[in-house]
Amino acid sequence: MKQFIIILVALCASSVASGQNEANWWFFGDFAGIDFNTGIPVATTVGQLQTLEGCASIADPCGALLFYTDGITVWDSSHQVMVNGNGLLGDPSSTQSAIVIPQPASTTRYYIFTVGDNFPRTGLNYSVVDMTLNGGLGAIVPGQKNINLLADSTEKVTAAVSATGDSAWILSYGEEVAGSGNFNSFYAFKLTASGMDLAATVRSTFNNVQTADRRGYLRISPDGAAIAMMTQQFVDATNVNETARGAWFFRFNNATGAVFNAQRLQFPSGLHAYGTEFSTDNSKIYVDLNTAQSGIAGDRTLVQYDRTNPSFTTTPVTIYQTDVTDPSDDVSRGGLQLGPNGSIYYTRKNTQWLSTITNPNAAGAAAGFVLDGFMVDASTTVQEGLPPFYNAFFNPSFQFVEGCARASTSFTADGIASCPGSSVIWDFGDPASGAANSSTATNPSHVYNATGTYTVTLLIRTIRGVYSSTKQVTIANSPVVNTIAPIVLCDDSSNDGVVPVDGTAIIATALGTQSAAIFQGTIHSSLQDATADFNALPPTFQATTGTYYVRLDSRDSNGCFETIPFTITINDLPTA
Repeated sequence: MKQFIIILVALCASSVASGQNEANWWFFGDFAGIDFNTGIPVATTVGQLQTLEGCASIADPCGALLFYTDGITVWDSSHQVMVNGNGLLGDPSSTQSAIVIPQPASTTRYYIFTVGDNFPRTGLNYSVVDMTLNGGLGAIVPGQKNINLLADSTEKVTAAVSATGDSAWILSYGEEVAGSGNFNSFYAFKLTASGMDLAATVRSTFNNVQTADRRGYLRISPDGAAIAMMTQQFVDATNVNETARGAWFFRFNNATGAVFNAQRLQFPSGLHAYGTEFSTDNSKIYVDLNTAQSGIAGDRTLVQYDRTNPSFTTTPVTIYQTDVTDPSDDVSRGGLQLGPNGSIYYTRKNTQWLSTITNPNAAGAAAGFVLDGFMVDASTTVQEGLPPFYNAFFNPSFQFVEGCARASTSFTADGIASCPGSSVIWDFGDPASGAANSSTATNPSHVYNATGTYTVTLLIRTIRGVYSSTKQVTIANSPVVNTIAPIVLCDDSSNDGVVPVDGTAIIATALGTQSAAIFQGTIHSSLQDATADFNALPPTFQATTGTYYVRLDSRDSNGCFETIPFTITINDLPTA
């Protein structure tokens, strides 16, 4: 496991017209629902979900509902309980009980990540849905349900697409010391096309941001560069064990999974922080504050932090506030969620109303707060929570796997590019390649003949608008992997066929005279894992007799690599 405290970040830019279709169906509260597929939100009553807080839903890239959950039960698109869809380890009273992430490079497999509440403490878990099962309605795969990642965690979970677009980071806030009940660490788990790569897990610890309280939202900005985290209870600067209370801002490196640069978002005393959301252009942070907690009605304040202001952490602007002299407008804590139409929705418990922020990129009153912004069906009720979504759904982009110079680099447009009425235009940033510098294929490849950094731009035209995304692609020379002689070792007195092996010496042999500053090496137990850069063995690993693989990568590229096999033979220790 890697640990990071301070990281320097280089980020790619992307512009967004509006959200993608995977977030077009919402189910929340007491049977409330919204369908965004027409571009205008429409209240619906088809959902079977009843929840106080946590919920999650997912549609396909063209907006067709796939399934939804309260963190315990999963309903399919026919609104029946999904096959094997009972007994997940979230909780309707967990702030963010669940979030659904598509498995990279798959159109049929989805991961449901769940977090429980305080009773019982189920931690962070995941379950895998295969949409090819049960006649296309999907089912949770037998044996891939409630797989534990953290024994205990807060009620917070969020996800960000990686810098290259070919994997996802799933984040929760948990304990540095298991069983301590002291939450002070972000855990970033990596989901790849091969599944969960636990060897790539990153922990970022903040001893100045710790708490025993689990409640409150965790958000990652649409560009994946920033995090906002809320924790209930009043801020008390004198309590060193509860410094995480209130609102915090962090930076996130979506290339490495590291969280860094913690800053408190200051607000008036006597208020509890709960909900939060970023604007579509990442420049504004909205925070829900209340004089009461635990779902009790109190006076509400909604504030905006403008990140274009250098002193934004200390200068919140009030966007809305209830009348402190009038108890009739009191309302409990509320969740905030960015919608596919670019508006932010804000819950008003025990009503038929969501408040809206119609222009969240604008500063102050220009943000367009509307108290009675959207009415759910009169037979349903809004509660505290709204479904969270993967930030990639609001940042249409593309994946790429960089090849070496003079080899193919592959590109994959987001799924929305394959929907009816959609088209794409690629610019590979390589004018020397002539006509090959552009393509209208959804998933093209391009050969760069020279090393260097290229700016690649994708335009996706859809019936809902035009999406533009730009990323930097680095092309490097191919590494040369030196042959590794067969390794023969003698077992210890146990003769159990397992011996610790120093992998760093093996990688040094494979590198030869090549610089470790230019190329990095990993060891894998199968060619499949080596090719996928998955399940790398630790620097010192427990070896058995068999064939292993060294992978050498360019540090500047995510796909320029070479592999070579080598063997390890463990002989029994002779006995008298």
